Amino acid sequence: MRTLFTAGLTGMLALGMTGIAMAQENAPQPQGPNQARQGIHGPRSIDQELDHLTKDLELTPNQQKQIRPLLEQHHDRIQDCSTTIQGSHAETAARRSTRSATKRTTKLKRS
Repeated sequence: MRTLFTAGLTGMLALGMTGIAMAQENAPQPQGPNQARQGIHGPRSIDQELDHLTKDLELTPNQQKQIRPLLEQHHDRIQDCSTTIQGSHAETAARRSTRSATKRTTKLKRS
């Protein structure tokens, strides 16, 4: 019974790994130097994103004017999130530093 379970589990694992390998082979490759460096969904400026949307969706000038404020709002939200995350990382680093200093002080007191 255990051998059958092991064989079944091994087969499922092999099948899963094959699927992952095939998905990686079929993944789209970066096309330009910026995409190779930043990844497929690398950061774009508002103007770059508007140009991209204009080409893909064939936007009219009026539609471009309507979309620009949305892109600016989206950009501002992303910046706020990034700032929040960076602040969180700084707080975590400060806590670790404080803990480390406390541990060193405690060791010195015991010596």
